[in-house]
Amino acid sequence: RVRLAEESATRARGCGWHSGGNGAHLRPSGVSISAPTNRSTQFRKRLPGQRVHISVSSRAMPRYTLRMWAVILFAATLSKAAVIPRGSHQRMQSRLFASSKTAPAVRSSPQRISPGYRAWPNRRCADHYREETPVGGATITSCLEVCRQDEQCAKTTLRPNSTSPCYLFDTKASCTAAKGWSTVFTDLRCGRTGVGKVLELGCPFGTYISEIKFASYGTPVGDCSNMSIGSCHSKSSQEIVSDLCVGENTCTVAASGEVFGDPCPATHNKELAVHVSCEVGPDFNEDTYFNAWSLRHWAHAETQIEPRVEEWTSFMKALPDFPSETFSGRGIVIVAGGKYLEPALVMIKMLRQLGCTLRIQVWHLGQHEMTAAHRALLQPYSVETRNFEDYVGPEALTPIEANVGLRLFQLKPLALLHSDLNEILLLDSDNCPIRDPSYLFDDSEFQRIGTAFWPDFWKTSTQNPIWKIIGGFDLDTADQGWEQESGQLLLKKSVAWTAINLAVHLNSDFYMKLLNGDKDTFRFSWLAAGIPFIMIPTWPTPVGTLKELHSTDVGFCGHTMLQHDFAGRALFVHHNQLKSGLLAEGANFQYAKSPISTNHHAKAVPVLGLQLPNRTVLSCLDLRGAEDPNIDDPTCFIHDSGLEEFESMYFDAKNSIPLGSFGDITPKQQKGVIEATGRRLKAQAQEAAAIRLRRGTNTTCTPEEFELVSPTVSTDRVCEHITTCSADQIVTTSPTSTSDRICEARNAPMATRIFVNVGPKSSGHPLLGVGSDSTFLLSRDGGTTYIEEPELRLTRLRTYEFVMDDVSQEHPFMLTLDDAGGWSSSPYLEGVVGSGATGTQSLTVTPGYSTPARLYYQSHKESHEGGAIAVADPTYAILPSDNRFSTAYSARARLFELTAPGSMESATRLALKESCERSCGIRADCVGMFMFEMRAELTCYGLSDISGGLIRTSLRSISIRKMVA
Repeated sequence: RVRLAEESATRARGCGWHSGGNGAHLRPSGVSISAPTNRSTQFRKRLPGQRVHISVSSRAMPRYTLRMWAVILFAATLSKAAVIPRGSHQRMQSRLFASSKTAPAVRSSPQRISPGYRAWPNRRCADHYREETPVGGATITSCLEVCRQDEQCAKTTLRPNSTSPCYLFDTKASCTAAKGWSTVFTDLRCGRTGVGKVLELGCPFGTYISEIKFASYGTPVGDCSNMSIGSCHSKSSQEIVSDLCVGENTCTVAASGEVFGDPCPATHNKELAVHVSCEVGPDFNEDTYFNAWSLRHWAHAETQIEPRVEEWTSFMKALPDFPSETFSGRGIVIVAGGKYLEPALVMIKMLRQLGCTLRIQVWHLGQHEMTAAHRALLQPYSVETRNFEDYVGPEALTPIEANVGLRLFQLKPLALLHSDLNEILLLDSDNCPIRDPSYLFDDSEFQRIGTAFWPDFWKTSTQNPIWKIIGGFDLDTADQGWEQESGQLLLKKSVAWTAINLAVHLNSDFYMKLLNGDKDTFRFSWLAAGIPFIMIPTWPTPVGTLKELHSTDVGFCGHTMLQHDFAGRALFVHHNQLKSGLLAEGANFQYAKSPISTNHHAKAVPVLGLQLPNRTVLSCLDLRGAEDPNIDDPTCFIHDSGLEEFESMYFDAKNSIPLGSFGDITPKQQKGVIEATGRRLKAQAQEAAAIRLRRGTNTTCTPEEFELVSPTVSTDRVCEHITTCSADQIVTTSPTSTSDRICEARNAPMATRIFVNVGPKSSGHPLLGVGSDSTFLLSRDGGTTYIEEPELRLTRLRTYEFVMDDVSQEHPFMLTLDDAGGWSSSPYLEGVVGSGATGTQSLTVTPGYSTPARLYYQSHKESHEGGAIAVADPTYAILPSDNRFSTAYSARARLFELTAPGSMESATRLALKESCERSCGIRADCVGMFMFEMRAELTCYGLSDISGGLIRTSLRSISIRKMVA
């Protein structure tokens, strides 16, 4: 906020910044920030007797960044006036979807106790700044009255029918579900305050003050529902408040005669009353999480506009004509391999079951992602497999760095480019159809245009330099539409040839800093190449479950996108957050959330994850309208998804896949079940006869050993040392002559606990003198020793619990995408439970594969109190040879089994080890592996328990531990 100094404008205090030709100057008449530029945003505010002139300029930085810069530089104590610069905001209308509605799920509803206030049961806020016990005890009515008398109070929490006081909170305090508590919220869109005080007004996040419905400085009467002018009124009230507040998300206005003049000097108890209206702004549907990460690269990108334009236009000019003789027919293309093959096979089974006869191609990277066993599973469904290595060189298959770390984003456009099909439906491996999608190809509009995209939940910021690089858009007036969600894409290569090539080109490190993965490289490539496309008009429907069905938390958890066809009918269930059925069958896709009508705006918002009993945290999205969720009736509602039949079909397909095909628990199944059973019965008969003949000539196991493998006609008996349980284990099964002693960990694996405290920054702290004087101190030894950790390392799929060690309410602990923190910072919430922890509370996080490679731990109140977090994939350590985990032969600890012919010296060993590590890497419960050779075959077990010590083994083997931070 830019505020006049208490004394007068001639004594305004400020800070200046100077670099190159830019400068900041303070003048007796006010404040000016100026620079030579080709674009300038000016803010002018006029007050009775005083004037502020602010000019903010830059060649590179986005406009709202400039405003934040001005906010930080100029501040003074407020006495006579409060001025907030007004930016220009384009109004926009979001086209949302219409869907069939069913009765909403029953939810606890709030109580509207008076205009401008609403009480919510089972809700509690954190970090109160004051508490007071009214005479007669704390009730909703008495706590509301206490809050009304305190100009800082935005909400008050109490525990009805108890002796607890009224807890008062400001606008920044966060609130969560809590049984037995109640919270009263105030409506910041209207309010009143006495002379000499300030009135803070505001709109819900992503919306802006569009109109001043009522404003009066004097003796206004009435409340938020019926304010009217009293006997004393400043005629300039409406104009001044409009000038200060219209176009802003929040503004602060002083109830002062210096601002409004004195309409009635004889009246001493004057008040200021204001009621405003809100509208959605241009950033309402932007992905604020991605923008927070991408923003740091925009200034550099602005300097690269001309060379990048020259680069991609030259690339386009050099493209060959479309080779029409090379491509023909229509079909489905899926990029899947390794861990993505299982969901792809589920989807392929469902496609064929639905009657789809289209050609299906599965593209993979390397032979290890598509083994002979995998091809055998795909063969009944007439699936064609394609290896990227057969089409492009290794230089085209280099991982690209983005907000989620290194990824092969270029694979989907490469598959489109090199497939021999002309008309292609591209599907993600976790995107399952409700009906046969073949009819999409015959749509007349698609046949005329040649490309169909599906919308994502978000819009690309008009401040993103990508628009200038692509060129040809009026950013001040154009509504750029929804981002593209590439879980499904329909195109004709004969029409989109140049755009497909450009999409391959744009999948690079530079563009991944501006675009959120490969998905929008398609849309921007089509825009740059001038290739028209259809954007499906129906917005995706969030599908998921209710948190209260699985935990003590409350709310909607959307983990799936329901996409629609040209006519608005549901078609694709893209379960991109729910990679496999984490919940019980029937509970995964049970609910959906929709706006109550197409006239209401809605946005997808990442919310606290759903923590399941097995400590897995499921990332969640919620759908929210433009209303104030604490005051207004909701404009989005929860209803039955209508996907019961789909979910049953999905699990039938999933459960029909042979166990062990993609790393699950199973003996090897590379042939048909009948053939395998026949071979086994024949072998058993031969072995029984051989044992009778050779019983006296085989190795005899000692009393300290057990028979791991029985002898055959041509092989000896294999004996192994009986496991000895350690002190941290219990015996669950005693050994026999043919089985090992089974040991298990006494306690279930716990989350990695990191204790958090607060202390002053040391002289060696890298941010000493920047932001807060305090810093978070971390301890990994149970709170005995605390140290400063400028960079913390976490491992994906590992659960971490940050335990607060008497952390005061002035230092709420959270994870962020920005390195500053503070009250203006947005918490990172995906996979997180307990953001804003204080006291002895905990924040729990399970980084997933969509978690950015860089996070920060910070305070929600003060800036620069924490440090960086590096999120990395797990690594592996090979333990001393000829040793095994004590749990190696425990069936209960065995998560999966992989086999391959070969020996420990063969090339197969490395390939099987890599496959085993990949299978373990995608499972949170996998902590180690045991790989051994027996009878010309290699076997690898994935283990959920590696407790106890190492045991000597007679097998040629290696034991591998998953290393986590």
